[in-house]
Amino acid sequence: MKPAGGLPVARAFAGLLISCIFFCPPLLRAQEGKLQKIREDVRGDDSSNSSGKSSDDDWGSLLGQILADLFCFDDDADGCHADGYFPSYPYARGQPGYMWMKRTTPDGEEPPPQPDFTKARGWSGRVAVEESNDFDGINRATLRLLLETGSGFGVQTNWSYVHENLSCGCTDNLGLGDLNLTYLFIQHENLQVRLGAGVRMLFDSHATDFGFNFTCGADVYPCKPIVLSTTLDAGTLGSAGVFRVQGSIGFLYKRWEIYTGYDYLRIGSTALQGPVLGLRLWF
Repeated sequence: MKPAGGLPVARAFAGLLISCIFFCPPLLRAQEGKLQKIREDVRGDDSSNSSGKSSDDDWGSLLGQILADLFCFDDDADGCHADGYFPSYPYARGQPGYMWMKRTTPDGEEPPPQPDFTKARGWSGRVAVEESNDFDGINRATLRLLLETGSGFGVQTNWSYVHENLSCGCTDNLGLGDLNLTYLFIQHENLQVRLGAGVRMLFDSHATDFGFNFTCGADVYPCKPIVLSTTLDAGTLGSAGVFRVQGSIGFLYKRWEIYTGYDYLRIGSTALQGPVLGLRLWF
């Protein structure tokens, strides 16, 4: 009697197995979230990747032209300017803003008060950790680093770990990063504006994808202890276009800044956005 009784159980188990084989893949696809959609937009299919070489060459030519114009390789260009100097952090030693400039005056005129340039450096740095959440299952943790020199040249890099909670109860993760060479084309005590170009990356356990990145950022120092910052990025990532804009307001305590704002990042047809909260160290 036991073998006969076990036959319906075996049939039921076999039916369940067949159902899983044929119906679970569509179910899993239905549970895919925004991060999987980003992968699909970035990686596309083989045919689109194979036909994108000429487009990449065009981007490379454009990148070269922008770098040549941006970084003032022509010694006679009007955009070249004198070096600036940086204190340890904004508003240090009672001075306005963050960059100290040596001012010259016509003969016979009283020179304006100037800071003690022996207390300043020809370079500056800042590192920040940042948290952003869209309150719909996606969280971004970001590390940012910016190094700049008084001559205008700098390096900027940003790395984000993106985590998504899916409706199935499982999770998805990927990493985003960029590395840029920058140049301060506006230098002033209360305002610095930089342009830059570099490479953008997406990486997960399966592959790493690359693209070009163009960035523009500005920092405004209206009065102690406030810092206003904005960044705009545009470029490519694999087969997808990328656009990002962030604005923030920060409050300084000596070399520490806590800031909040909003970040919008669009990769292909998918947008990741939400408020941000960050902590920045100036050095």
